[in-house]
Amino acid sequence: MSRSYKETYVAAVRVVLIGAGRAGRVHANSLTNHVANGMLVGIVDSVPDTLNDTGEMYGIGSEARFATLEAAIDKLAFDAVVITTPTFTHKALAVAAAEAGKHVFCEKPMALTLEECDAMTEAAKRNGVMLQIGFMRRFSPEFAAAYERIN
Repeated sequence: MSRSYKETYVAAVRVVLIGAGRAGRVHANSLTNHVANGMLVGIVDSVPDTLNDTGEMYGIGSEARFATLEAAIDKLAFDAVVITTPTFTHKALAVAAAEAGKHVFCEKPMALTLEECDAMTEAAKRNGVMLQIGFMRRFSPEFAAAYERIN
């Protein structure tokens, strides 16, 4: 039996979701249902009810639910984080994840200031991890039309 390219060459990516609310659930759904070899292995949220509801929804046991990213880093093996928390938390979370050697996918907006964006970028470069910002609307017809009008 032959294996497909993805089965042979794409390693599983173990992801911790930071922010278990509405946006976090959208990313958890995408990760678990549409990303080849993506594995949701933990959830971080400071609101216990949200943390537990989302954990139950995605089959994440209580041992992989955390109130802080630091607790997840200390107790869980994973490769990357998806950050869907309020914008004012993005810089601290992204830098902490990068410093721990975790790749970072961060929802828009990236941060509150250019200095915070620079700190996130520098932490990723310094630690050899990827940093990606989730801004898919740049491909929507309305945004493409606005871009064309401005340029």
